Amino acid sequence: MKKQIIESLLRNMGITINGSNPWDPQIYDERFYSRVLREGSLGLGESYMNGWWNCQHIDQFIERILKNGTPWVGTTNSKPNMNIGLVDNFAECGNTISSLVLARFELVISNCGK
Repeated sequence: MKKQIIESLLRNMGITINGSNPWDPQIYDERFYSRVLREGSLGLGESYMNGWWNCQHIDQFIERILKNGTPWVGTTNSKPNMNIGLVDNFAECGNTISSLVLARFELVISNCGK
């Protein structure tokens, strides 16, 4: 059931679990689903750092989430600027893609409300 909830939420954003698009996350550990539902964006970021999932173009994955709003960060609307916690979690991972993620985030935020 947890897997189906996450799949449905992401599908509405044009993201497919274990799909073939470069922004589709590849899930390596089934605990990912319950952790994201339980911990929200923190669980998403920490499960990434734990190697439970990966994504070929994580910047595109995050951009799609930010553009569509994320139900797992406690937002009451879909304004992208409410989702900064998601990006913070990825920036902490020390991965070289952090700068790409932050640059995409700034681009999305600068276009918010236009």
